[in-house]
Formats: sequence, structure tokens, C-alpha cells
Amino acid sequence: MWVNFFICFILALAMLYLPGVLLGSVVRSSGVLRFAFAPLVSVVLYELIAIFYQKLSIRADFFSIVTPALVLSALVFVIAVLLRKRRRERGCQESTGYSWRFAVAYIVAGFAVGMLFFVKGLDGTDTFMQAWDNAFHLNVIRYFLDSGNYSALCVTNYIDVSPTPGASYYPASWHLVCAAIVDLTGSTIPAAVSAVNFAFCSVVFPAGMYCFIERVTGANRLAVCSGVLISSAFVSFPWSFLTYGPLFPNLASISMLPAALVVIMGVFAHGSGIRQRCLAVVGSMVAVLAFGFTQPNSVFTAIVLLSPYAFVEFRRIAENKGLRIANLPKGAYYACCGCAFVLLWVVFYVLPPLHAPYTVHWPSFAPYAQSLANVLTLAYVRPQASLLLALLVVVGVVGSIKNAASRWLSVSYAIACIMLIIGESSDGFLKTFLTGLWYTDQYRVAAMAGIAATPLACIGAARVIELAKAAYPRILQVFDWKDRRGQFGVVASMVLFVGLFAPSFSVPGVAQFDTAFGGFKEDVESLYSATAPNILDSSEREFVEDVTKVVEADQGLVINQAFDGSVFAYGLYDLDVYYRSFGDAWNSGETEDSKNLRLRLDEISWNTEVKDSAQSVGAKYLMMLDYGKGETGEGCLRYYVKNDWVGLNAVNDDTPGFEVVLARDDMRLYKLVY
Repeated sequence: MWVNFFICFILALAMLYLPGVLLGSVVRSSGVLRFAFAPLVSVVLYELIAIFYQKLSIRADFFSIVTPALVLSALVFVIAVLLRKRRRERGCQESTGYSWRFAVAYIVAGFAVGMLFFVKGLDGTDTFMQAWDNAFHLNVIRYFLDSGNYSALCVTNYIDVSPTPGASYYPASWHLVCAAIVDLTGSTIPAAVSAVNFAFCSVVFPAGMYCFIERVTGANRLAVCSGVLISSAFVSFPWSFLTYGPLFPNLASISMLPAALVVIMGVFAHGSGIRQRCLAVVGSMVAVLAFGFTQPNSVFTAIVLLSPYAFVEFRRIAENKGLRIANLPKGAYYACCGCAFVLLWVVFYVLPPLHAPYTVHWPSFAPYAQSLANVLTLAYVRPQASLLLALLVVVGVVGSIKNAASRWLSVSYAIACIMLIIGESSDGFLKTFLTGLWYTDQYRVAAMAGIAATPLACIGAARVIELAKAAYPRILQVFDWKDRRGQFGVVASMVLFVGLFAPSFSVPGVAQFDTAFGGFKEDVESLYSATAPNILDSSEREFVEDVTKVVEADQGLVINQAFDGSVFAYGLYDLDVYYRSFGDAWNSGETEDSKNLRLRLDEISWNTEVKDSAQSVGAKYLMMLDYGKGETGEGCLRYYVKNDWVGLNAVNDDTPGFEVVLARDDMRLYKLVY
């Protein structure tokens, strides 16, 4: 099973990188940057192919998606190679500035951290996080496989009847990659999901983060070296997205964000030539499309993180070109920039296409003082602090403020932290206005803060290491270890690794020390456990598998109570259950047939209206995984409301119109007799 997991992991990397790397060969720039940016190009290409197929009613699968992408990319690559040969004959050279050695080091570190704290914590490859969003994610992947429609413009969980009919746009490129891998390998959907997530966390993100750190701190080589470990040391991103939500599509989009930031910076850099700026504009457009197909809020994250940089660079351009705006005092100029930023946010707030995320509200959970402490200690939204990392960020902020070239990094981080503090500690208009584009979700805003803090932590680490290096000979002299002066680099790396990634531990009789990665590891082991009590526990999964075999020949729709865990049955086992989302009962678009079945299914033996609804949707079975527990909601996901399912909860073994087919403990499969 683990062999299959790593096959899926390698396939995910191949899908994400091959087309993008080949297409990127047309651009005369660093090969490392082209590699880091390749997943964005690949995602856009796959999604455009999927949309093309959907419009022409052509069934999509792994080969029909990947083959044309590779053929087109290979053709472009061959042409680029021929043109590059001519350029070399004319003496043209590609731009450099990024090191493959560092890029590989960042990726190896990310891979090691992911293996140690995520993959090692999985209780087998088929375990999955049983939470609200994951029901939708798993079921969409299954829908892609069953329907052959991989388009992000037409996403739903149903091929035929649905409690809430209609397909719509949803950023589903992450689902596309997962579905394509399952289609080729025949692996389980949970295994493919974990493998794809691991690819984004351990390769895509660190590769892009290297380019970003190199771009903003390149003159400080010690900062770039420190980033090998620090780039993967923020639990706020990418790791917490594996255990919260889960926010897998957002995980994919933000993992691609650092590489996109580097390209977007080329649009505003005062030293960019016309050709470089045009290429950066094209790359920025590709990034916007990639984020639109994975999770659009990364576009707004990029705006927050790079607005200070853009304002600084625009002033430098104005000074070089002698524009009148350069005559403004710096204070007045940056005040105008702040007003422009607020005005842009007002435009976002009133735009009708962006209205939906503003309607979602996540309540505050901490007073102002605690929220401030959370930010200062880099706990952000989690219960464990990262004290060493917090110290490095503080030192880095001080260092960046002293350096005009990197001062904007502190401004970006300050904006993200203000948004996070307001999001954690308040409710109301200001919170919605500032963080509504992230659904007022504090975890998503914390991810933005973590991205902004990473280069600052690298700058801080460089300064701390310089101070430690100066003091190191004295320490050796005290302990008479003069022959070990050449080992400073090894010692510094070990101290940094232990300080950043130490597991939780206790000193008997003194105290328990919960670390950031210790807490994350515990979350993984708990949420991805195959044996721990859960909404869909191991015995219920076995029962659902048996139900799938029983109803396979009959091909009948199975009515289910979504909150008892059966909501996952379609995604996991391709069982044709009726309720595949937790919130169908609250949806204003719910059909009358669905309402009749939810609220009056127990009347099917004599109520003509209920019979008609059952016939209309093709219902033949009822599956209950928590039989007899409808009143208490025991075994159900939180947010369960018993009055939403009174028609199902009222059914028992003696109810007319229901014939027992399978019965095991508190699980039942009934055949509807009407």
C-alpha cells in the first residue's frame, strides 16, 4: 500500500512539473525559477483542456488530459531548443541568479519534514480526515471519475438526481490532479489525496519559497542558507492545512504562491527592462488563472504581500523617470499609497462577483491581548507557540527595518498580522471588510502571515548566526574545545533544527512542553487514525463496503443520513447515496422530493406524496450507520440537527415499508417496499 502511495506521489510531481517545465523552456530566465513556476503552468493547461472537453461533451480521464498537455509542451520545447541554439550562436545567454544546489536543499528539507511529521503519522494510506469540507472534496473527485467531466466550470457531486440540483464554477484543479491519478493507478481516493497533498507541501512549496527568499534576501547568503530549514518550519502553512478544514485546494494554491510572487515582482521591479516586464505580466496572468482554478483568495494574498513592494518600486521608477509624483515627500507619498490600498479593498468589497466569501463568518475566539500574544509567539491560531521562530522573526523585522531594500517585508507582515489580530479578536464590519476575501477564516489569514514572516525569519536567523559565530571561539575556549572551531556550521544547523522541529516533551515532575510540530504530529495521528472513534469508524466502513456489494446489482439509490458518516460513502466506495453534503438540509435550493424524504420517509407505506418522491429520485434502499441514535446525535458530526432528519430517524426494524437486508450492531440497510 505504501508503494502505491509513493507511486501516486511521483505521478503527482510528474503531472505538476513536466508540462510546465517543457513550456517554460520558451522563456529566457533561470531554470530554477522556471521549475518552481511550472506547477502553475501545468494546472492552467490541464484545466483549459478539461474545460474544452466539457464544452464538447468529450469524456476526460488521465490519458485524455495529460497526453495532449505533454504533446503540446514537448512540441514547444523542441522549438525552444532550436531557437536557443541560434541565440547561443549569437552569444545570447540565459539569466541566472538562482542555484539548483539551494533549490534541491530546500526540497530535501521539505520532504524530510513532511515524511517525519505527516506521512509517518498516517495510520495507513487509506486514512482520511473526516471533516466537513472533506466530504465535498472526496465526492467531487469521485464525480470526476464517474462522469468524465473534470471542468472547474461545471462542478457537482451528482450525475443524476440531487437534493440540491445544479452545477457551478468551483476551483477544482486540485481535484482534477487527484482524480487523474486515481484513474491511472486504481488507488483509493484517500491515498491519492494524501500523496498529492504531500507533493504540494514537500516539493512545490519549498521550491517556490526558495525562489522567493532568494529574490528578497539574495544579497544575504546566510539568510538563504537558513531558509533551507526555516521555509518548512511554519506550522501555519503548509502543515496546518492538512489538519484543518481540510483546506486542500487552498493548500495547493498557496503552495504555488511563492513562485508566483517572484514572477509578479518582476512587473514592478524598477530595474526590469521592457522584455522582462512583459514576460512578468504574462506570468502574472498565468498565476491569476492558476489561482482561479485552485483557490482565488491567493490572488488577494499576493496583493497584500506585494503592495508595499509595488509602492516602493513605483516611487523609484518615478524618480528615475522624473515623474511629478516623485516630488511628493515620502510621508505624503506613502499615505497616498495607503489610501489607494484601502480604496482597492473597497472596490473588492462592493464587486458583485466577490460577494460570496464576504457572507461567510467565522467567529472570534480570543480577546485582543491574547490575539496579540498569539501573533508575537507565532502560535497564530494554534495552541502551541514557536518561540525560537518568533525570536528570529523579531530580529528579522528589526534587521529589515534598518535595510531600505527589505523594509517593505516588515510592512507586508504588519498588514497580515493586523488582519489576523482583528480576525481573531473581533466581529463586525471591520473584520468582514479586511478578511472577508478569506471567508473571515483565521487559518487562511494565518497562512498569509506565515508566508510574510518566512523571509524575515531567515534574515533574523542570519543575524543570530553571525552573533553566535563571533562568540563561538570564546565558548570553545571556555571548554577547551579549540580543535572544533571548524564544526560551527554543523552545530548551528543542529541547534536550529532541534529548536524549530522539536517534538513535544515533558520533564517529569516539572512541566509538559508542547511544541508547534509536536502539536501538529498529534493532530495528524488523531485525525488520520484508522482505529480511533470517528464519524465513520472502521466497523462502519466495513458495513458500507458490504452494502456496496449488496446493492451493486440493483443499481438503486440509497437514502442516507449524511451526518452519521455515510456522506463519505460515495467518495470512498462509489456507493450511490442520496445525501453527499452535510448542508443539503439548509440549502434554499433543496428540492421538494428531498424535503419529503428527509422529513417523512417513515410514512412511505401509506403516504402517496412520499412514495412519489421516492420513485422520482429512484430510491430503493435506506442505510443507517447510527441506528436508534437520531435523538442524541451520538456518532454524528457536530452541527447535526435532529429535526432535519426526523423522517429517517423514525424508521426502525418494525416500520411498515422497510425490509431489513443487513443488520449489524447499530447499522442497518433496509430495502424500501412501496
